[in-house]
Parts: sequence; structure tokens; C-alpha cells
Amino acid sequence: MTLFSDAEIQSFKTVFDASDKILITVHQYPDLDAIGSAIALYEQCLAHQKEAHIWIADTVPKYMSFLNYVDIIQSKKPDFSSFDTFFVLDCSDYSRVAHHKQVDWEQSSPRIVNIDHHPDNSMFGHINLVKNISSVGEMLSHLFQQLAWPLTENSANALFSAIRFDTGSFSHANVTPTTFNILQWLVNFGARPHFIAEQMDDNKTVDDFKVLQIGLERMVVHESNFFVYTSLPNHTNSPHIKLIDYIRQLEGPSVALVFQSIGGTTTKVSLRSKSNFSVSLFAKQFDGGGHHRAAGLVIESPLDLAIKRVTSALDSAHQKGLFILESE
Repeated sequence: MTLFSDAEIQSFKTVFDASDKILITVHQYPDLDAIGSAIALYEQCLAHQKEAHIWIADTVPKYMSFLNYVDIIQSKKPDFSSFDTFFVLDCSDYSRVAHHKQVDWEQSSPRIVNIDHHPDNSMFGHINLVKNISSVGEMLSHLFQQLAWPLTENSANALFSAIRFDTGSFSHANVTPTTFNILQWLVNFGARPHFIAEQMDDNKTVDDFKVLQIGLERMVVHESNFFVYTSLPNHTNSPHIKLIDYIRQLEGPSVALVFQSIGGTTTKVSLRSKSNFSVSLFAKQFDGGGHHRAAGLVIESPLDLAIKRVTSALDSAHQKGLFILESE
């Protein structure tokens, strides 16, 4: 499969070749698709003698430390005016970049390259490489393959991990035969599936399981049985436990939500759908978004109020038959 057209490949190559100093960034609350993709792109910059930096204002979870170059990711605000190109990965809109208001996008950089796989992408870049595919990791793998750029073992591991993460260990509907073909290509460059599985799955602590316990104890099935949700109070978070993946397994409810208190007055919400109800379209009313079956939002409300606001809106949407896709 050829993912990118000749024109898209040429546009990317023209900008990349003309770039001397590159800044790579990703969305707030970065996941392994974002970080793995950023590292793989960073290594390509180094291989082509480009000065490159990865800036992510959020803290990178420690469990990603099995990938080389995680330690070079900077959280301190850089001098944006010193870069000639920004690569923004895995962001449907530039507002999803943490502390994006610190960046004068128009004045700081003449070139913004938007590489993303979310269907609600706002096409905010000067160049927009946006495809409906499993992950940015799979996108970059296709891009590097079409450019005939070889990979290091670390890049192959990073991209394999990115794809594995965003496909739910290859269990989600976004997996295609092409996904497995590209995974084989990554293994040929040294990706180690067993090692990656150990690093991603077999590193949980007692505290991680306590988070899972809290989440399951606070689980609520709405009276309509249309959705199930749980919540985590402040300072109750675990990068090793994807609580949403546990409660979505409950038989019956079509939608699952996890509310996470961050900072007392702000709440992060993860949403998953097992039906033709689009959580992405639903999340837009709260300035969120994502994929039809997996989305997220951040709401400026304390935990209890956020739960009330979002679940009331979800119940209303269900009763009115809103956000239903005719085909997926």
C-alpha cells in the first residue's frame, strides 16, 4: 500500500530538506504514539544532519524510558524564534499542544508541518499530512518507507510501540492488513515485539493496582445502561494502567468514560465507544475530539461538577439520538 501521494512526499521532502533547525512537539498529556513517533522523527533528523529538538511541556511518563532519547525531551519553553520548522505530531488542532499559547505560531516559524491521524484535524499546518490510519506511528513508518529512509533499532522499537499503543495491542478496529505489513517492516529493522510487550505491560507496581482498585470501586453504570463511568481524584493517576480499557469491557454499556481530576479545578475525560455513537462528535461540544470510538476532552470544572455536566449531556444526547454515525 502507498499511503502518501507523490505530491505529498515531495512537499514533505522539500520542507525537510530546507530545514536547518527543527522543533518537534506533540499533544498535551502525551501517550506512547506521540512520544514514539517524536523520537523516530528526531532520529531521522539526526541521520540527515539536521539540528532538532523535542519540546513537550508535560512530563513524559517514566515507563517510556526504554526508548532511547527520551531523556533529551525538554519541558522548558525554548526560543521558538530560533526554529525554522515545527513538526506537530498527533494533534487534531494546535490548541492541543500543551502551553500552545506560549507559541506565536505565525511569527515564530514560517513552516508548520502537521502530521496526524485524527479525522477531526483542523488542517492548521502549512503542510498537512493527515490520514485516517491507526496511529501516527504507522503514518511515519509509511512515510519513511516511501522515502526509502532506513531505521535504527531504536526507531523501529519506537514506531512499533506507537502502533501497539494506539491499536490496543492490535485489538482495535483501526488495525488493517497494512498495519501488520508495516509491523513486519519494522521488525526487519530490529523492532523487538517481546521486549516491547514486556516494557509496556509487565512493569506495573502495587500503586498502579491501587489506582485500578479505586477506579473499579468508583465505577457507576448509568440507569439508562447506555454508559458506564468512573473517576479518579487528585493525585490518583497511573501511566501504567489504562483504566478506560478495563471499564469498557463491561457487557452492556455502549460508552465508557474515565474522569481524572487534574489541578483541582480541571478535569480530564477519556471516552470510548463500542457502538456507532461517535464520542469524538460528542466531545466537540466541550472543545474535545479524537476518533469516533476514542476521544478525550479537558473541562474547566472540579471533578464532581465535570461528572455531572458531561454525563447529563451524554444522557441527553442518547435520548435525542444525537451523534449517531450511519456508517463507521
